[in-house]
Amino acid sequence: MEKMRIIGKKRKFFEGREEENDSVFESSKKMSKFNSCGENENMMKVMKKNYPNREEEIDKLDKYLLKGGGKIGSLFISGRSYTGKSSIIEEVLKRESYVSLLNCIECHSAKLLFEKCLQTLFPDIQTTNPDLFPCNKMIDFVNCLSIFLPSDKTTYIVFDKAEALRNAHPVILGGFLRLYLLAKKPICCIFISSIIFEKFNTSTYSFIQPIQIHFPAYTQKDIVNILVHCFKKNLYEQLEAKNKISVQTTKSKLSQHSYSFNNNNNNNDDMNIDQ
Repeated sequence: MEKMRIIGKKRKFFEGREEENDSVFESSKKMSKFNSCGENENMMKVMKKNYPNREEEIDKLDKYLLKGGGKIGSLFISGRSYTGKSSIIEEVLKRESYVSLLNCIECHSAKLLFEKCLQTLFPDIQTTNPDLFPCNKMIDFVNCLSIFLPSDKTTYIVFDKAEALRNAHPVILGGFLRLYLLAKKPICCIFISSIIFEKFNTSTYSFIQPIQIHFPAYTQKDIVNILVHCFKKNLYEQLEAKNKISVQTTKSKLSQHSYSFNNNNNNNDDMNIDQ
């Protein structure tokens, strides 16, 4: 009986908020887009410089996520550990407004995934809308996203260590793969895994195929280039820090000299007055 009361309360809350949020979404559509082409190109150049030998993968992410606006629905990124998958994704999405970074090992159940995602996207939702918690079902999660998310900005949900989702119910992964269809919002789910998508149990959702990007392992030449880049970067930072210290020291010395010079002039003026 208590469970039916909570479900009815949630349903009533969602129905009451739909009209209110529709007006907010309509007004938010008038806002300007986030990144200009020039800013995007500059960011990509900096990323390619900071992540050597990942130019091809960065170009693909730029094509699907930034230039494409994340309208692909789902993206699957595979590759061995320590190939730059997570760090590059975070760097690409760091200027976006709605981003949720989830670790599927830490959030080892569907309930933890749902609630962690809602808390990262809407930090005050648990205090302002306590009736939405606990969020145990996919339908409750989808309802929250469909009501609270804007319609003019893409929301990115990143599932790191996505291979842990193989242990979850197949409906969970299938729901995330077509989340943009269920919520009817511009949502892009990004799965980062150390195994390829074909090793997941794809029989349940074989009709849903995410776009796949593979990060190959670094070769010996790539590792040498990365070490050289890191050495140059650290050397530059050390020289820059020394230059800042030397500049500050010079300024302090000049200020001391000017102070002593002014004092000497004042003393000379006083002596002339006394004479």
